[in-house]
Amino acid sequence: MTTPEITRRAALRLTGGLFALGAMSGTAAARDHHYGNGNGIGAFLNAKAQGKDSPIWTSGVANMKGKDVVEVDVGVMTSLNLPEEFLPPGVEGPDEGPFAFGPKAILVSAGTKVKWVWTGNPFAFFDPDNPWPHNVVSLKMDGAGPLFGSSFQGTGTYEYTFDEPGTYPYYCAPHGYPYEDDSGFELNLLGMRGAVIVTRR
Repeated sequence: MTTPEITRRAALRLTGGLFALGAMSGTAAARDHHYGNGNGIGAFLNAKAQGKDSPIWTSGVANMKGKDVVEVDVGVMTSLNLPEEFLPPGVEGPDEGPFAFGPKAILVSAGTKVKWVWTGNPFAFFDPDNPWPHNVVSLKMDGAGPLFGSSFQGTGTYEYTFDEPGTYPYYCAPHGYPYEDDSGFELNLLGMRGAVIVTRR
């Protein structure tokens, strides 16, 4: 089974149908998810994923308070358990892929700039020669769109400054999408989600 044959069957599921990125609009804005009590990040980060075993988040919250700039890696290698329907018959799925944020949850002071840095890791099972693309999308909305959000990219960086205390969950749209809708993305495909918790200085 060649890589192109595998890709035709499953790559669109793992990329979320890239053209669906343009469909993220007011439908999501009208929704208000509640992920448990307290800051709710445990329920959000550990929500059942289609291609990854639970629990997804076990590393706790990385305390980065007092820093002006905090970096989060995008596309960190993580364990996978892809369902059989993702794969052609007789093909064994990969044990890992570049589908995590690291650290997954951070604690920062108000005024901190968070800088997401794409690792450039490829997903060797499909394409060993190119970085696998991701984006960063805020679960919180600001009017008709996410409070913050990056482009869909395989390399580079994205920055956002968190001025107000609060909890800010986020996700990669193709790999951690939190909605069941007609956007073209599947619900929480690989559990690629993160959170920024902001406290007063």
